[in-house]
Amino acid sequence: MGTLFCTQFTQQQPSNHPSMQIDFPRKRLQLGETLYYKLLENILLDERKKKPKDFDFSNLLEQDIFHQTLFACCLEIVIYSYNSQRKFPWILEALNLEPYYFYKVIEIIVRVEDQLSRDMVKHLNLV
Repeated sequence: MGTLFCTQFTQQQPSNHPSMQIDFPRKRLQLGETLYYKLLENILLDERKKKPKDFDFSNLLEQDIFHQTLFACCLEIVIYSYNSQRKFPWILEALNLEPYYFYKVIEIIVRVEDQLSRDMVKHLNLV
């Protein structure tokens, strides 16, 4: 997904635009990956609080669509935070994801991440 993101991010830009350089989308990708792991950990900790200690997380962790949409939402947060010209639903089109699954993960993220700015929560609610 990272390679696809970088490829799509650099397409359709003038050759003198800074995002044509591959380092630009890679930096955004790295921020998105960091946020992905932070949110994944928060989600698992939140589920642990709700469920008994012997709850098996493998069912959740084996769902590719969950990881893809969580990662896409993290990238959307990064893109929006840096005032990119890429506006939603660009990330869905770039990564070929269905809006329904993306919508489902937004509520989870807003619930488990208390460090999101008010502006970011508004953006995700608008999405």
